[in-house]
Amino acid sequence: MNLGVLSGLNWRFIPVPDELNQYRLTIAGLREGKYEITACGRKIGTESAATLAKGVNMASMTANGWEPGGLWNAQSDAVKELVDARDKLQAGAVVREKFLTPHPEAAALAAGSEALDSGLTDYMRQLARPVPMRIEVRKAAE
Repeated sequence: MNLGVLSGLNWRFIPVPDELNQYRLTIAGLREGKYEITACGRKIGTESAATLAKGVNMASMTANGWEPGGLWNAQSDAVKELVDARDKLQAGAVVREKFLTPHPEAAALAAGSEALDSGLTDYMRQLARPVPMRIEVRKAAE
């Protein structure tokens, strides 16, 4: 679960990054040095052999703080945006239900809102499904 570039600010009192959001990678027996980690061809970070032996949490790891890291991170960011879209759709429905009941197409508008919500929900589920990923760890250039 990642919530975008500034999501770290959300977790002052709730230990999401350190306790609840884990995607662990542990590799023992590597020669001393730095290792580049890629996920589906995208660099997500560089860690030492000692750190990799202890284990790293790749959940929010990224080589560029303004971009998602691994595919799982991008999926999470996209799903979060769609959750926000559903929230806006619901807020619009509240206004419609309260003030647009005399509209001649009120029933069609309600049906359209429900269809959009259902479509967004189906799309979010498809987007969030786990998919196979290739994680590579290679000795970094010195």
